[in-house]
Amino acid sequence: MTKEYERKKLYVLRRACWLGRARNSDLIERFEVTSATASKVLQEAINEWPHVLYQYRKSGVFKKEEAVTPKEASAETMIELFEKHAGPEDTGLTHEEASVFFVQYPPRNRPLSGLDIILEYVFKARQAYINPKDMRGQHIVIEILYVGLKKNDLPRWRKVVCNGLQHNGQVWRLLAQDINSPGYIQKHYVMSRIMDARPSPTSVPKDFEFKDVKAEKTKVEVIFNEELNNEQRQVLSNELGVKDGRITVPKNELFYFKRYYQDDKKNMGHVVWPLITYSKEV
Repeated sequence: MTKEYERKKLYVLRRACWLGRARNSDLIERFEVTSATASKVLQEAINEWPHVLYQYRKSGVFKKEEAVTPKEASAETMIELFEKHAGPEDTGLTHEEASVFFVQYPPRNRPLSGLDIILEYVFKARQAYINPKDMRGQHIVIEILYVGLKKNDLPRWRKVVCNGLQHNGQVWRLLAQDINSPGYIQKHYVMSRIMDARPSPTSVPKDFEFKDVKAEKTKVEVIFNEELNNEQRQVLSNELGVKDGRITVPKNELFYFKRYYQDDKKNMGHVVWPLITYSKEV
């Protein structure tokens, strides 16, 4: 049985579990299949989950009231699908039926100019990394006009080798090695702060070693604000994944974590803030 056929059966299961019913017409409209194929899929779904689904005349497939929702359609699975921006073919629900919305903020995470150059050289440098013998013969250095946020920072052209792109759900970053920095360290450039990009005639240094993109993590000891009550501490621990007074944070997100949860300069009105009064990398 093909993956696409399995996908249709899961569509029936999830739709029946969360909307109460899946019909022939749903499959015909969503997957552009014939009525005969739709009927077959409905029956196959019942055969696979007989303890969950049943068919009532020609009204469609329904979920049994006493049935426990299987893992394939569980609430956890549905949330994971929504987080991946899965479409109705996978969730079983249209956008209007699901009423799940995604907010992108900041609204634009693109360079002012030069996105095509950045993408081209991310892929080109990656290929050179995969085939190291080709590294020396390729021009994989680009120059980016970047504006940092230190006091009085001005736009400055920087020569880099692109290692990859990273998206944390809000912001795109270019991970790249500055070939003018000692050790060619990998830096993280916020894409929206890149004003322009251009190819560079500069060759990579002979001692240059490409750094792969890795999601390095670090453990951080945290102490909650003493004004938080037990229930507030409990839900915050759930939100942050606190275990034994510690959380795990991606290394390059540590600054943003502290800025959001620990910044005591925010004026939050009646809200207890900062939520965390102490944190230390361990």
